[in-house]
Amino acid sequence: VLTVCDNPKVNRQFLTDFLCKGTLSASAPNPLDPSSTIFVLLDPTHTMKNICNNFQKREKFSIPDTPGTTYDANFNHVRQLFEMESYQSLRMAHKLSSGCFNPSSIQRTSAKLTFSVFHESTVNAMEYYSAHGHESWAGTARLLRFIYTLMTIISVKDSTDGNRKRNENRKPIACID
Repeated sequence: VLTVCDNPKVNRQFLTDFLCKGTLSASAPNPLDPSSTIFVLLDPTHTMKNICNNFQKREKFSIPDTPGTTYDANFNHVRQLFEMESYQSLRMAHKLSSGCFNPSSIQRTSAKLTFSVFHESTVNAMEYYSAHGHESWAGTARLLRFIYTLMTIISVKDSTDGNRKRNENRKPIACID
């Protein structure tokens, strides 16, 4: 079981006192079924903004893949994608804007800009161009796909999201025993 919540003090206090028995942790025994575990994901939007800001600031991430191997993601690939498409009337990565690349300090807190970088259109454009002449973008496309998929899974609001939005990742995860 996974629960997602924002980060106000009242939520942290509830998790600490009632679920985690005095010490806040990433998981705790399920009070209704002690044989299962509840995993807690605090403030995923803030986490995504931190990932995006760090990706932009550091420019390169080296991500572990299979044991002993890594793949590289480079924020400059996203910038190059934007520049390549910026003068086209029809853009694949239509959510990208110049604000994604030179944000002011207040814009760094914007979830909208973060979600533009990791938007499905950006991911699809990155995957397309990495298969058509920009092979070095493949690692960046992989990272963006991973983060987009994670954001899609954790942002399910109700049990009909998957069908309504025609997205398998938005279908609730359930176990039938």
